[in-house]
Amino acid sequence: MNELLKRCFNSLCDICATRGVLPKICRLDRGKLQWPEKQTYTGGFGIVWEGTYRGKAVAIKQLNVTHSTSKKIFCCEVIMWKRLSDQNALPLLGAYIHDSELVMVSPWMKNGNIRQYLHNNKRANKLSLLVDVARGVKYLHDIHVVHGDLKGANILVKDDGSACLADFGLTSIALDLETTDIASTSGGKADGTYRWMSPELFNPELFGGRKVKLTKMSDCYALGMVIYEVISGKVPFEELKVSLTVPASVLKGERPIVPENIVPRMVGLWELARECWSHHPQDRPSSTTILERLNAFEHGPPQVGAMTAQLPRNYNHQTSLRPYMRCKK
Repeated sequence: MNELLKRCFNSLCDICATRGVLPKICRLDRGKLQWPEKQTYTGGFGIVWEGTYRGKAVAIKQLNVTHSTSKKIFCCEVIMWKRLSDQNALPLLGAYIHDSELVMVSPWMKNGNIRQYLHNNKRANKLSLLVDVARGVKYLHDIHVVHGDLKGANILVKDDGSACLADFGLTSIALDLETTDIASTSGGKADGTYRWMSPELFNPELFGGRKVKLTKMSDCYALGMVIYEVISGKVPFEELKVSLTVPASVLKGERPIVPENIVPRMVGLWELARECWSHHPQDRPSSTTILERLNAFEHGPPQVGAMTAQLPRNYNHQTSLRPYMRCKK
């Protein structure tokens, strides 16, 4: 990524944060925004409300101001998010800064996130949803953008049943973005994100780095975890009840365990996920390759059916899937 572009982007965020004014293209008409009486849900980042804007249902995200850099982080997210234009990326309608209020507005997704949608729609096409996710990641990478926080909770399902990426709080145009503390830039969400984070983000020195770097390859690792999440219906490392214990396991080369009720024709998907989980970034497939392989799966085997499908009588689960049962380095 061009160093001049990175400096310009950083300077723009500084100016917006200092003056408390967003670029005109990012602003919305506060007078047209209607807030509900009760908040919809809360998180480490702040509060989300289901309101209306110009007569349409919207998600109103009000961020917590936790430290002096919150306003700059907010401005960076808004400016980056607004420039995205793809069917598999949730659009930003606009945002505003008013005193200590930091507010972003996007279309309301009544289906919720991908895990909620799959829980409520047992016959949903999981592979088609994964193709949508991979297409969204490839779009970001093609324009030199890193998402930085890929996981099921940050993937929403639109009214037409297609998936789109959301929550761009860690997104950066800098492919070599450096930060010494991901938790400080993610509104305290890092603990809930450990399960999707690649090993080099936990200890960059083991991989020849000096600081944490969110990259395309760390996105691809997380995308492999999303594949696991969608197909298994579980969060990665579900057996580890405390998220803070995940980094040590990941650095030792441990990866999620393939479910016992895996359907044979889905083995190819698990192999793809395993490649995404490769210990070293250079060994992982690119988002382009991941999308190509998922597209190939969608138009031929493996067919992603219900997880309760019956296995052939002569199928030996332990023999056939032994290479995938516990992925090492």
